[in-house]
Amino acid sequence: MAYAYKGKEAISAELAALEVAKQNRAIRQAEARVQEKLKELQAMEARINARIEALKDKDPARPRRKEAKCGTTAGYKRHTVDGTPRCQPCKDAVAAATKIRRRRKKSTIRPQCETYAGYMRHKRAAEQACDACKKAYTQYMRDYRERKAAA
Repeated sequence: MAYAYKGKEAISAELAALEVAKQNRAIRQAEARVQEKLKELQAMEARINARIEALKDKDPARPRRKEAKCGTTAGYKRHTVDGTPRCQPCKDAVAAATKIRRRRKKSTIRPQCETYAGYMRHKRAAEQACDACKKAYTQYMRDYRERKAAA
């Protein structure tokens, strides 16, 4: 087998051609990967757009729960949340509920009982004062009026 000498320029040209072929192959492979990614992104975009359309179809004004009726404490709260003026039936319902809740509080005997401070503590707690505190308050007021009259 005889080997023919090609010359330095011919070998350089062949190497350059091989290098170009390698680069072209790498470019084609990169293009194929880009095309695959593009298809994936288009599919993802289609799914997102379908989800957006599905969400648009839902009525955002639709209540999730049964709407609270006027004339109840829940109706009063609904007015507050919605920012609408409170109607009189709702105001009356809250007033009645508050009155009942306050009436339920019973007098509690506390360490400060039998003093004016104990009486005031009962009042701040919106409960009825015990008899000992009522007597202490009455005596305090009697003394206060006497001091005021003497001055």
